[in-house]
Amino acid sequence: CGFGIATGAMFLVYLHVRNQEKRTLKYAASAMPLPSDAGDHKPRLVITNRVATQGLWYLAAFYITWFFATVSTILENLGLYQYWVLVILAFTLPLQGFLNWIIYIRPRFISYRAKHAEWSLFYLVYRAFSAPFRSEADDVDATTRQAIDSNKTTKSGMKSNMSGGNLAAMDKSGMKSNISGGNLAA
Repeated sequence: CGFGIATGAMFLVYLHVRNQEKRTLKYAASAMPLPSDAGDHKPRLVITNRVATQGLWYLAAFYITWFFATVSTILENLGLYQYWVLVILAFTLPLQGFLNWIIYIRPRFISYRAKHAEWSLFYLVYRAFSAPFRSEADDVDATTRQAIDSNKTTKSGMKSNMSGGNLAAMDKSGMKSNISGGNLAA
């Protein structure tokens, strides 16, 4: 019964997203007509496909974790007790939350892999799994972080400007002075 309800609910989500995306594409197409040489071009339902794939992964996790619970219940009702089923049940049932979390992280992993082909698999997994625990400032790529770090104020109160080698200094009154080529400009 639970398998049917979960599958039916996921199917209803899929249908809703598909209908919504079709309506959106219909209105977008009427606002921006296709060129005459486009022919019989059918738009792809990208969001619908992503939702369907993600939904199937969630259903797979649900089936994996609850299959042995169902088998155990059926066997118990028949008066049969199988130790191996209980062992597998004890292992798989607590995994549901972990599997759901991995599936939740999956789109982020795919996005990172597409944007950063140079990252190793280990680093991709690390970034995807640690993303919910990091701030948005931590998601700045290495090039941007290097530029930010090189523009930070030093301990002496001097701030480096990468464009021309000018230095900006704060005097004791809080006024900013530009130092260019050794000359102090007020």
